[in-house]
This record gives sequence, C-alpha cells and structure tokens, in this order.
Amino acid sequence: MILPLQRWLLEQGVDVRFGNYVTDADFQTDEATLERRATRLYVNLPEGTEQINLQENDLAIFTLGSITADSRYAGNDDVPALIRDRLDHGWTLWETLAQKAPDFGRPMTFYGNIDEHKWESFTLTMTDDVLLNRIIDYTGNQPGTGALMTWFESGWHLSIVVPAQPHFANLPEGTFTLWGYGFQIDQTGDYIKKPMSQATGNEILTELILQLGFDDILEHVLANTIVTTAMMPYASALFACRKPGDRPQVIPQGAKNFAFLGQFVEIEDDVVFTVEYSVRGAMIAIYEFFGVEREIPEIYNGLLDPKVGLKALETVFH
Repeated sequence: MILPLQRWLLEQGVDVRFGNYVTDADFQTDEATLERRATRLYVNLPEGTEQINLQENDLAIFTLGSITADSRYAGNDDVPALIRDRLDHGWTLWETLAQKAPDFGRPMTFYGNIDEHKWESFTLTMTDDVLLNRIIDYTGNQPGTGALMTWFESGWHLSIVVPAQPHFANLPEGTFTLWGYGFQIDQTGDYIKKPMSQATGNEILTELILQLGFDDILEHVLANTIVTTAMMPYASALFACRKPGDRPQVIPQGAKNFAFLGQFVEIEDDVVFTVEYSVRGAMIAIYEFFGVEREIPEIYNGLLDPKVGLKALETVFH
C-alpha cells in the first residue's frame, strides 16, 4: 500500500521529507471556549533543526508510538541486537506530547515491558522453489491462499505465512520469499537447543525445516536461502494491559487542528494490529477536519454474527 500512496501524494505536489521528524509541538487553549490548537512543530533535519509555525488553516496529524521502533536486523550467520533504550524517535514524540495534557495518553503503558512484547521475525529469500513446492504439497495451499501455519507447541512458538508470489514487484525471476516469526524467543528450540533470540538465521531456518519434517531437503534449502532476521522490541506492545485514558482519542476534546493516529489511539470496538485500524483512525480525522461527506466503513462485530456463534458452538461440542 505504501509505495502507491507515496507516488500519488508526490503527484499531487505533497512535500514528502525523509530523514525529518517532529520532536515536539506547542499547543494553545482558548480559556473561554476550551478549543485547543497546535501552533508550532519542532523538527529535526539531517542538517539541523527547524520550527514550523502552524497557520489558521494548517492541520497537524501526529502518529503515536511504533511497534517497529528500534528494530535491528541480522542475516544467516549473526544475531540481531535487542535495543532496550528507545534509541530512535518512535516513542519519544508521544512521550513529549503526553506531558502537554492529561488526555494525550500514557505511552509508558505500552513501551514499558520489552520482555513481554518483543518478537523476532525472519524473511526467507529463496533462489529456487524447492521449499515452496514442498510446503504446497504438505498443506494443499497455493501461495497466498492459506493462513498462518503455527507450531503452537514448538519451543519458539513459530509461525510462517507464504504470500502470493512474487510478493515484491521487483522480485527477480526465479526468486521466492516467505515470512515468519516467533514470540517465545527466550525459550529453547526443539531442534536448535538455544533461545531464538540467540540463534543465527541459518539456525532459525534449520529449526523451521525440521519442524516441517523436511529433513531431506535441509542442506539444499540452507545453501539456497538468504535469511534476514529482525528483532522487534515492541511488536505486541499494542496488546498491553491498559486502562481508559492510556490511549488518546483520535481527535481529543476541543481539538481544532490536530489529531492522533496509529495503533495506539482509542477507536471503540475496533481491533488493533490491523491495517484497518490505522486506516479508520485516518478516516475519522480527515473526514472531520475536511468535511468529507462519506460513511466510515462499519466495524465488524463477530460476537454478534450468528455464523460465528454457531461455529463456536460446534467447536465447543466437537
């Protein structure tokens, strides 16, 4: 989704700046009406800093928090680092803004327990389709048609998903990919007797192949696969135990020219960790501030769906 959106924005003349990020913002409150406005942005640039004064018709939209902040990567023969000190700016803006008003949320609720929320993912770049074809034979699913495959009793709680190929528009001919992750990364593997967080890419691939029972092609797959691992300290932070007020509203009370977006805002009845959550938050903000006359898609409520209830009963009495 991102690349087409970026292209479209550039075609509209939008000034997209990479390597720039907002570190702070000023807000003013009208004591008579309690209307609040963002008045100034403080920006870090590669060459220094800048202040942007917001005019009457300017709108400031802030993305709060990040589940990919401080991710670190490694390959076939090394191990990704785990960053605990919030080195990048993924959380610091929200920390700063949260001090401005009590209804701007409490980011510490979400970033404060790295050991509870860290995951490690891996991407396989395969120079032939030997593993892919074996998975198709094993599952009966063509790439892009099956859901996650999860070894729920495995030491690392491994999962993989095989997307439709080619997954990337510029993937070279004869190259294939799949993605996976583990979220019990401090537990010992069933075949690689160490925590996933201390395993190399080749060791993670070995564990995967042996979990699949494809021992006979292990050496071939190892010789024809580039493994990219990613350590993500905040991958499941959005599921943290929370209380009302920990997540701010998309449009805080009285806000006239600013909104909050991302996976850490409050959208009643919606489910985080989905693209839809982020998109719906953007719709709420943009439709309100720009007067867009369009219905926001209704949130699906599975608890009220008779088909879901029937399936649940079948499962219980199976």
